[in-house]
Amino acid sequence: MATSESLKNQLVNKETRPPKDPFKALVYSAGIKKRFEDMLDKQANGFITSLLNLKQDKLKSCDDFTVLGSALKAAALKLPIDPNLGFAWIIPFKNHGKLEAQFQIGYKGFIQMAQRSGQYKKLNVTEIYEGQLKSFNPLTEEIVLDLDNIKSDLRKINKRYLIVMRMNLLALHLRKISKG
Repeated sequence: MATSESLKNQLVNKETRPPKDPFKALVYSAGIKKRFEDMLDKQANGFITSLLNLKQDKLKSCDDFTVLGSALKAAALKLPIDPNLGFAWIIPFKNHGKLEAQFQIGYKGFIQMAQRSGQYKKLNVTEIYEGQLKSFNPLTEEIVLDLDNIKSDLRKINKRYLIVMRMNLLALHLRKISKG
């Protein structure tokens, strides 16, 4: 029968053994893990788990350092990389015959970053069907919609708009052009 001391020793020995997977070893190296912890605090372990799952699944053949670099970009922006959430993506692509990973922000990630910035008075995402957009004023960012006027099949989305209204838009513009 195993004693608590022998179980403790087995766990300590198991934790000090390097992982068999080189990417996992890279991610759990002291310097890299600390960078994730510094950027993400308590969410670091969950983020690393998502990263390892992505690497084992969709990014198997990608260069380890491009996957890690993409993950660090997402971590710096505090965007989760779980594909089910849609905030940020790490996507494989070929670069001169070599499979590499590339970081891309999803539309939900853009929304989250806009909300965090505190620069927006209104923020809404909606589908606009053909015939519904009456006018858009780029100076005031005012949008006039006629939601009852649909000229196409409801299953066919004409455009998908991120509707935002910035706070203090005029004040920001005046500061940019004013030399005083």
